[in-house]
Amino acid sequence: MTDCGATVSAVDPAVFYWYSTEHGLQGLLASHVDDFIWAGNDTFESKVIDKIRRLLSVGQEESDSFKYVGLNIQSQGSTIQVDQEQYLNNIQPIVISKKRATQKGSELNFSEKKPCIQGLDRFFGLQIKQDQTFSLLLVCWQLP
Repeated sequence: MTDCGATVSAVDPAVFYWYSTEHGLQGLLASHVDDFIWAGNDTFESKVIDKIRRLLSVGQEESDSFKYVGLNIQSQGSTIQVDQEQYLNNIQPIVISKKRATQKGSELNFSEKKPCIQGLDRFFGLQIKQDQTFSLLLVCWQLP
């Protein structure tokens, strides 16, 4: 990206921006593994995004309404809406028998932890980097 004139964000090394002293912010691009999301003006698209399209094999492009790393993104006019409704609607409750629920001091066994860990993996795996997700899952295993 820096070969295309980008500045790497000081906050996240997977976020790049293009800034002109004459015209201000021209565009930005965030990457997650092999997925990109970008926003910018027409000049940014023609000079930067078109170059990236030529250099990389871009499989699919979407705009206005799409899903990016588990987030539903909709753009209408000057409004952008981001949600995870589809993900939230698919969350299944963790079922514990009445007898087991009375054993409040007992540590959860693997089968009781598994749905929680799978849910965390899907949710956080979409939102944060994989090394952070792995660390979070290790912490979950230590929870009583």
